[in-house]
Amino acid sequence: MQRLEKIVWLEGIFNEETVVSARAVSPAANYWQLQFIRALLNKNISVDVLGYMPEPLWPRGKLCIGSKDAGLPKNIHGKLINYINFPILRNYNISEAYLKSVKTLVGLGEKISSVVTFNDSPANKAALYLQKKFNIPWICIVADGEAPHGADGYLYLTWGYYKSTDNLGHKIHIDGGVPCVNLADTIRGNKTDEYAKIIMYMGSMSAHGGVEFLARSFSLLKDSNVELWLCGKGVNHNLRLLAKKDKRIKLKGYVDEIELNHLANKATVFVNPRPTQFAANQLNFPSKILKYLSYGKPVITTMSNGMSPEYANVCVVLEDETEKCLAATISRVIFLEKNKLIEISAKVEGFAKTHRWTDQAEKFIAWINQDLIDV
Repeated sequence: MQRLEKIVWLEGIFNEETVVSARAVSPAANYWQLQFIRALLNKNISVDVLGYMPEPLWPRGKLCIGSKDAGLPKNIHGKLINYINFPILRNYNISEAYLKSVKTLVGLGEKISSVVTFNDSPANKAALYLQKKFNIPWICIVADGEAPHGADGYLYLTWGYYKSTDNLGHKIHIDGGVPCVNLADTIRGNKTDEYAKIIMYMGSMSAHGGVEFLARSFSLLKDSNVELWLCGKGVNHNLRLLAKKDKRIKLKGYVDEIELNHLANKATVFVNPRPTQFAANQLNFPSKILKYLSYGKPVITTMSNGMSPEYANVCVVLEDETEKCLAATISRVIFLEKNKLIEISAKVEGFAKTHRWTDQAEKFIAWINQDLIDV
């Protein structure tokens, strides 16, 4: 009986240096895929990564993108393809490069159990080739945007999309895993009292992430012993103006995992302020939530269709998306008594026990074996 043994993963996964330097690489998408692949590797599933380094279209970006323009993470096996980054021709060049690469793989006698793509991708043609010619199941991970037609199975990060879509193929909902982090400063140790009250945000500096909404709400707080730490990639001029007016707002920029962990351990509360009125936010999952939960501290969040109802049990859900409400919610949460913080921490730990990356990898492997390989 055949079982999942080897996956060809058709999407670029990059090391920290590339994520920092490459303008078009999404830290969140890269992090999600890297953690999932590492969990699969820990379950003895072989994963070969074939990807390309995204770049703004020429002339804003480089014309020729080579495999040496980016690096794979440590212990991830695979390669990056070359392509011409010319308008109109880019997607065709990438698609053909993917097709050539997978043909080389099968020509070398590689026994591939499944092929995985990420969102609607130029790699779809290569995945379809493996599916039609060699009967290799094609799995599409739908993180945001609409799912492409033709895959055998779909992994949805977004709860609402998973529940509403029935006509594309086999499906599974996996929004991600709660990572294991180094908890240097714990609520139970009460070391958070040594610091100012810290409100922390990780993610995009763009408007759709809600970071400006958060900064404006924070400025309504009058307490001088609170700070807002904003960590993420991108430049936001409105945010810079807000930080200039309110010195308690600290723009940390993009930081590596070690520094991010150091800052997060000092945080009092985490916030996901992503506005639900943005149409695009209905077709994605705010994966920062899982990172937040790994620290066992309160998480304030809006509640979009992308989130499973179970998050309402472990997070503080914003009652309405107004600056006044968010400011009041932050003020209430940062001054919770220690016994309430311990209660929240226990809830989060209970949630995390069944939502580790290893749990999600096991769920994914069982689904493929039952629904897509043994059929």
